[in-house]
Amino acid sequence: KGSFDDAWRYDASVNIGKVDYREQLSNDISINRLTNALNVVSVGGTPTCQSVVDGTDPSCVPYNIWQAGGVSSAALGYITANGSNVGSAKQTAITANVVGDLSKYGLKSPWAEDGIGLVVGGEYRRESISNTPSASMAAGDLMYGSNVLYGTLPTAGSFNVLEAFTEVKVPVAQDMPFAYSLNLDFADRYAHYNPQGNVNAYNVGIDWAPVREIRFRTSISRAIRAANGHELFLAQSTGLQQIADPCSGVVPTASQAACANTGMTSAQYGTLQQANSIKVVTGGNPNLSPEQANTITAGVVFSDLPFARNFVLSLDYWHIKIKKYIGSISANTSLNQCLANGNPIFCSLIQRDPANGSLTTGQILQTRANTGSYSESGMDVAAQYMVHVGSKQTLSFSFNGSALFTNKILVDPAAPLESCVGLYGQTCSGDGPTSPIPRWRHSLRATWSKGEAEVSLNWRHIGPMAFEGTNPLFAGETVYPIDSHVSAYDYFDLSAGYHFKNFDLSVGVDNLFNTKPPILGYGANPLLLNGNLFAGAYDSFGSKVFLAITAHM
Repeated sequence: KGSFDDAWRYDASVNIGKVDYREQLSNDISINRLTNALNVVSVGGTPTCQSVVDGTDPSCVPYNIWQAGGVSSAALGYITANGSNVGSAKQTAITANVVGDLSKYGLKSPWAEDGIGLVVGGEYRRESISNTPSASMAAGDLMYGSNVLYGTLPTAGSFNVLEAFTEVKVPVAQDMPFAYSLNLDFADRYAHYNPQGNVNAYNVGIDWAPVREIRFRTSISRAIRAANGHELFLAQSTGLQQIADPCSGVVPTASQAACANTGMTSAQYGTLQQANSIKVVTGGNPNLSPEQANTITAGVVFSDLPFARNFVLSLDYWHIKIKKYIGSISANTSLNQCLANGNPIFCSLIQRDPANGSLTTGQILQTRANTGSYSESGMDVAAQYMVHVGSKQTLSFSFNGSALFTNKILVDPAAPLESCVGLYGQTCSGDGPTSPIPRWRHSLRATWSKGEAEVSLNWRHIGPMAFEGTNPLFAGETVYPIDSHVSAYDYFDLSAGYHFKNFDLSVGVDNLFNTKPPILGYGANPLLLNGNLFAGAYDSFGSKVFLAITAHM
């Protein structure tokens, strides 16, 4: 860090980080060995593994599930298996920037006292990820520790990004009629991702206070999210899925024109053997483009009004739309949509065997892809008020509320645009990028203070929500009464504190009345992380008591 020419400050840094990951699984079960141990025949009246008879696994010990106490320690030892998974994530970041006050060079508005502020900088960042499972986990042989269809796949890869950024703040007017304060903000960040390509993020904002008590603000911005290491580099794997090919068989169920959309030639049509399984490729995609978020905000702030000197109110409207959402398209969706309308988004993912047109020896790509979009809009409300209630006593209130207007999810290009305001379910929780959001939620905190002591009560409110199948937009989904609705939830938090000379003491209880979370089935909420709970939205632990001491040295 440093400065020069009385107008410039500079800051440069290098950060290097590494996280190691190690997982060890003990006393798991080998699926292959369990299969062998249950496939038992009689040899001279002695139960014997078939794999011993045919010589494929002479060490097999029969696993007797038909008799209490029939499982021997040798049989248990035979089917028991261990696994391990070792990985790491690394990041190196080199950043430098300079901050300038251009008023030193006379660069300022004639209606403002402050000059133009400028920031210019750059950053280089390199990220890498690696993950190496044991052979048993990679093969999918462990009953618990690996995906039995594709195994726990190894992951390895790296990418780097070179960025240049700038920000300019222009005070246009200060202490002028109808312009107590008028500021313009501009920011831009250009990034070159290798190998993902180039992307640009920016922000344009206006902040205008015609008088000291009222301020208007608005901004238009674009933000980006680059794919993470697993989305980019998870090893691709091929497996069969039970999907019938309508273009197979002597008399295909799909027309020749529809099958031509999927890459089948006229000579191949009607010559394939009936296929009820298709080869599907899953895993990462190193060519993913970054997600892009376009945001519009507009708001107003009222403060220190003549009739309410201790009152502050802000209202902010926001609209966010995410494009190039990183997800995956199911093989079944790609095949059906390509047959129906020849959409190149889906047809490009179908790769038939050029020799015979088969999808059993060909494949359909179900790897990560930039699939669709989603958007949300709403209004945030914040208010603060303080009043004196006695000698050296104050009572203050703070309120933060959020109303959700729209929550549209289109992460599957084949699906209709769905509105998920206040809804949860397969689309609104499973396909969407966020947890379910109610139409309204807020928190209201009241704090009494006198001298060095204070007591605070906070009210947290979460509006009601419903299963998406109860909405006509999702007609056809099965609705179970127990999962159909979640009532409004209210939590209360109580705390007290005292400021001593050399330390602060605070105690409190969150979720004062031990309100239990809603319990829902997996079908109604497929993104559950903790049993049958909305862990991301509701308190899963009940009342929590805390004590904190902060010392001032």
